[in-house]
Amino acid sequence: MSAATMREWFVRIRNNKLFETFVILVIVSSALLIGAKTYQIDPTLEQLFEPLDKGITLFF
Repeated sequence: MSAATMREWFVRIRNNKLFETFVILVIVSSALLIGAKTYQIDPTLEQLFEPLDKGITLFF
């Protein structure tokens, strides 16, 4: 794949409203997760949040 083709592909992704909405949802989820982690939460919830936190980190 040439550099120009890849550039066009990334521009199409960036301009896609569904992708933009998904990124915004990930950002909001990350903020909520950080907020929840600042409080003493149930260990079960903490275990539930761990994969979500790692997934958000990998996405970004």
